[in-house]
Amino acid sequence: MKEQQEGSKSSVLEYPFDYERYIARQLREIDDLEERRFAKKVLVEGLGAVIGQTERKYRELERRIYQEMEIPGSRYGVVSTVIRREHYDPMNGTLFPVILSDLHPEENGEALSAEDCFYAGTLFLEADNGVCAAFETEKRFTGTVGKEGREAVFHVRRAVRYRDAMEWLYRIFLDNHVPWTTVNTGYLDKFYDIYAERQGLPEEYAEKSFVADADIRFGKYGEMVHLDFMPLWNIESVTFDSMDFMVPCIDGIYYEHEFHLEGGEGGGRLSDTVPGRNIGNPP
Repeated sequence: MKEQQEGSKSSVLEYPFDYERYIARQLREIDDLEERRFAKKVLVEGLGAVIGQTERKYRELERRIYQEMEIPGSRYGVVSTVIRREHYDPMNGTLFPVILSDLHPEENGEALSAEDCFYAGTLFLEADNGVCAAFETEKRFTGTVGKEGREAVFHVRRAVRYRDAMEWLYRIFLDNHVPWTTVNTGYLDKFYDIYAERQGLPEEYAEKSFVADADIRFGKYGEMVHLDFMPLWNIESVTFDSMDFMVPCIDGIYYEHEFHLEGGEGGGRLSDTVPGRNIGNPP
């Protein structure tokens, strides 16, 4: 039984023998003392140092692999909330916008405006699913834009970019081989983008992509509508140019990417290798 265990052990060990003892035994077979001294210097100080360093590297690699495999569930827990944009503190270091451009509505306007309408903000509807469904069927709302109070027609569309961000995050979890835990995303489906129709407005509105002074009459939904709200989650996006950090591995095939991040190792890390996309600003 002992021989079988030793044989099994030897089949999986990279170095199934004590190389220092082996070298010492081989050196004793050299009769010439000067030759033995030279061989010892070459083997012990040269080859021995190389083997020792290699074994340390393998042990460090093994330790890191086991650390990556042991993933506490709490390190990848996703939490979210809803907040008024003006109340967001960029120095909080805990919660971040699901969509970074929500901090700058002008950027949303450039991305969302169309030839026949322009972006007028985003609202959060504090209502149940049935009311939200009825709200989406409303074809138009009336209101005014500009300091002059010009009458305008508005319509709303569900802000699908938040749902897209969640689906994208799910893909990143899969790509990083991290178990996915369902995230409470009910609030994300209650955000709606507001659009003002260009038809009927003066020529100066033909090229506008965003207005911040819209006053909209939402009728029976008025008390449920919260303007200038945005969702936050505990995920921060950090973009790196990985070419600056690549270190070739021993096999010459793979590369190790080393990133220096602030904040220690308290939270989980996910990486996305698709160019031009980062968490918080998905396509």
